[in-house]
Amino acid sequence: MFDFYKSILPGKNKGLPRKKFKEFLRRTPDLSKRLSPKDKVGLEKEVFPSFFGREISKKEVASGIENLRRQRVQTKNWDQREELQSKIKVLKKVKKKPWHV
Repeated sequence: MFDFYKSILPGKNKGLPRKKFKEFLRRTPDLSKRLSPKDKVGLEKEVFPSFFGREISKKEVASGIENLRRQRVQTKNWDQREELQSKIKVLKKVKKKPWHV
C-alpha cells in the first residue's frame, strides 16, 4: 500500500505536490454525500489554479476556503450554495489532517 505520509519530504517543502494533494482530496470523506471522489479531485483545479505552483500549502487551502465562502454568499441559487458548502467542508477536513510526519 502507498504510504502517503512518509512520501512527503519534511523540511524545505511546506506543501503537498499537486498529484498527492489530489489523492488527499479523493480520500477525504464527504459526509453530505454530495461530492463524488471525481468531484473532489476536480476541486483541486477549480480552487487552486496553476499559478499556485507545483505545491499547495495549508495557507493556500485557507485562501481557497475563503474564496468559496465569498462565492457562496454571492450566489442566489440554494442548490449551488449547498454544493459550495460541501466543498468548503471537504477543504476544512483536508486542512485539519496532518500533512507532514
